[in-house]
Amino acid sequence: MGIGLWFIYTYYYTDRTAADIYKYYDDAIIIFDLTKENWLLRFQFLSGFVFQDENYHAVLDQTQHWYRNVSEPFNDNPVIIRLNLFILLFSNGLFHIHTLIFSFLSFLGSVALFKFIKQFSAISPKVLFAILFLIPSIIFWNSGVLKEAWLFFCLGFFLLFFQNLMQQFKITHLFAFVVFAFLLFHIKTYILVGLIPGLLFLRLNFLFNWKNKILAFLILNIGIAILFLSNYHQKVFEIISQKRNDFIQLAIDSNARSLVDTSTYHTYKAMLMDLPNAFFTTLFRPGIWEVSGVFTFISSLENVILLGILLLPIFYFRKPNPKALTLVLFSLTFVFILGIVIGLTTPVLGAIVRYKIPILPFYLISVLTFVDFKRIPYIQKII
Repeated sequence: MGIGLWFIYTYYYTDRTAADIYKYYDDAIIIFDLTKENWLLRFQFLSGFVFQDENYHAVLDQTQHWYRNVSEPFNDNPVIIRLNLFILLFSNGLFHIHTLIFSFLSFLGSVALFKFIKQFSAISPKVLFAILFLIPSIIFWNSGVLKEAWLFFCLGFFLLFFQNLMQQFKITHLFAFVVFAFLLFHIKTYILVGLIPGLLFLRLNFLFNWKNKILAFLILNIGIAILFLSNYHQKVFEIISQKRNDFIQLAIDSNARSLVDTSTYHTYKAMLMDLPNAFFTTLFRPGIWEVSGVFTFISSLENVILLGILLLPIFYFRKPNPKALTLVLFSLTFVFILGIVIGLTTPVLGAIVRYKIPILPFYLISVLTFVDFKRIPYIQKII
């Protein structure tokens, strides 16, 4: 898949400066070449500890993507540029070495995520394997020199060490958990924020073993939402509105064909009214009616399947055990928060297809936990 991604962004989308698989790699090449004679300066780029300010910024001025052109609280571009810069130390500039390493990192993250989910889920390991390793969009976007590969690596191990820390307190578990929390914060802050309510529920449920988990889940999350929004609703509105406006302008400037909505939020109420549409857009668009080429057709076909899977619990319902239900509630929190955030801030379907990758496993877990696969013809023989 990594080779396929490279082929598409090399021979189909031929603007190298706009291709994410090249943007951060090319900036790393620039930094690598300009610091050949100054290893101390190169160390500053690799570590982030700057103590030769003049030389450091002189090199930065030659890069194209170190600084983002949109207003965001945190800039995650340097993370991927640094990672590429580190790989250049032994890759000799061979791009496919970078592809291989990024793919391997995402694979490790998926394995860690598999181990985390397996500790809770009653779903067959074969089905879990299919969810994490056979979903086309996950394989595709995680196999290239992209943020998604590093994100999956950090996400998988962050959750795995969180679970290990809950089961048995060890300094090594705590250290690893903090490290991956730090890494996750710097690659996609909103992912870490979106995990917090669900992780808090997992921790409290582990301590108190609530009998009525759904009621406890609702009380906890409604309480968090009220507490958070009552204090930060204006700030949240400003960040989401600005991010959306920036994305719209960027899409217009780059003539993005998958820009589907240019409306902006002028009031907090308007944003709240758009929540259902934002959530649906994130999970199930582009639809078949929006196909404009082979790539949107593949994405829309996957979305039809994601939508159709909702019918399985209706016809083949299975009541989950308490442990599996805990995972479902955690997953629903994460899917709901990220689905809304992505849908509100990203009016470009081409970007949504990528951004929703981290929530797909949790969406599928939430639905398939309620499915009795043994009652489905032919499937029972496979699993």
